[in-house]
Amino acid sequence: MKSIFIIKYISEIEYNFIIIKERTIPIMSRTASYWDRVESEANDFAARLLMPENFILSEGNKVIEKFKKIYNQDLIPQDYFISEMAQIFNVSVQAMTYRLKNLDII
Repeated sequence: MKSIFIIKYISEIEYNFIIIKERTIPIMSRTASYWDRVESEANDFAARLLMPENFILSEGNKVIEKFKKIYNQDLIPQDYFISEMAQIFNVSVQAMTYRLKNLDII
């Protein structure tokens, strides 16, 4: 069995993503010729698990509506939206950006 060593100074956000990703790699296709492909597939799996599309859409609408009420503006800044969504899902801004791009939301 593979051991995963995690530096104790990482955040809970990073910890969740790393654990899911690293536990996924051994069950991914072993025929992949490049580790970057396996790494990419593991990242995608972790993103889908931690940030399901249906929750992204429903929470995203809530963030937009809340912004409209608070700031009385229709257009929400992308950085604000990503940051709010990352906090809701307890993931890094980088992970949320990846997921939102993958879903063609940003």
